[in-house]
Amino acid sequence: APAAKKKAEQTAPAAPAGNNDVYTVKEGEDLYAIAIRWGCTPSDLRTLNNLTPGSELKPGQTLKIPARQN
Repeated sequence: APAAKKKAEQTAPAAPAGNNDVYTVKEGEDLYAIAIRWGCTPSDLRTLNNLTPGSELKPGQTLKIPARQN
């Protein structure tokens, strides 16, 4: 239904296309270390990548990273 689609768009903010970097997780890395490296918060990464607080990262997994604002 169109109304349901419109509501979903309002409640699930998405980053504008082309406004994110992509990072490939390396062995031994966690969300906190990646967030510090890229100047964002673990919460930012969880939200952008639809991860739950207990999600474990795997080597080779790709993550969207908020583009740095210069």
